[in-house]
Amino acid sequence: MLSDKKLRKVLAGIPLTSAGGLWARAVQHKYLVGPPPGAPPGSRPEPLWSKGSSLFGGRYTPKGGAPAIYLASDPNVALLETNPIFMPPKGPAVMAGAPPMVICQINVAVTNVLDLTDPAIVTSLGTSTAELTGDWRYDMGIGRVPPTHALAAAAHASGRVSAIRAHSAKAVGSGVLLVVVPDRLAKGSFLRVIDPSGTLVQEILGTL
Repeated sequence: MLSDKKLRKVLAGIPLTSAGGLWARAVQHKYLVGPPPGAPPGSRPEPLWSKGSSLFGGRYTPKGGAPAIYLASDPNVALLETNPIFMPPKGPAVMAGAPPMVICQINVAVTNVLDLTDPAIVTSLGTSTAELTGDWRYDMGIGRVPPTHALAAAAHASGRVSAIRAHSAKAVGSGVLLVVVPDRLAKGSFLRVIDPSGTLVQEILGTL
């Protein structure tokens, strides 16, 4: 990964793309039976609650960093990324004793996406798929800033990037993540939960 100074310079002019269609989001059931942490009592559940990533950290979210919403290209990838199942190289999937999960379908239209599935973009940032899908928790454990955190912080500071599209670390070669930063969404961009029953209704609209 490039140094922070070089990252900021590259990100100032790097080509951005868009993302749309249906994406999947896996949320622990306990977060959908009431309002999210810190919300006023009686508030509706928020399947697109973004502050959890900032509180607990994520691959592209340093603890205390900009809140982000993690989406996956399909429900299986969403579950793999949240660790309730394990897919061995051979044989059937193995359940991992995780808490109950809810899979939500999210309708997405987002501009200003940094596409880390594009080899040319990855090369321009001085990184690689191997580095981007490495063990970010190990880096934190030894006191080193994970490369993905450095990149996410620089992307947010650029003011240009609304979301990051990247390969899944749990399904490399097939799964894709979309990490959306709500406070960077441009006008016309949106995330909408699809729920015909009306039980879990939430929409986030771009305002910039």
